[in-house]
Amino acid sequence: MPHVPLHVSDRFRGKSKHGLYGAVIQEIDWSVGQILRALKRHGLERDSLVIFIADHGPWLSFGDHAGSAGRLREGKGTLWEGGVRVPCLMRWPVRIPVRSVCRELLTTIDLSDVRRTPVKPRMSPRATQRLWPVSQRWPSNVAMTWATA
Repeated sequence: MPHVPLHVSDRFRGKSKHGLYGAVIQEIDWSVGQILRALKRHGLERDSLVIFIADHGPWLSFGDHAGSAGRLREGKGTLWEGGVRVPCLMRWPVRIPVRSVCRELLTTIDLSDVRRTPVKPRMSPRATQRLWPVSQRWPSNVAMTWATA
């Protein structure tokens, strides 16, 4: 999620009832929508894996400029759930069913070795071991090859 100091364009300034942080989230949402529309416009939507994930929980020392961990304890800089358990949204129309939920444990480091290639994601052996079981829960209408770098 956004880091401080927060900035928002004039288009979104003052538009959220949740202040500056809310406006930043609205602009991020709009920006992701622009990316998804561009993928569709260029015929890349079906075969593109889009991942949206936070690297840590909210930075609670910054008050209302840092988000919320909800019911989880603490935030960034701690080992409590609020500091390390974050949402992850993945969109890949040919592999991940809409509104599906994966309850497997993943870490952002598992995704750090993903490299862009025109057809196949390339991952380190560690990432391959962690993500392979998760990917098997997705529909198999497209072959997925995990290649090591």
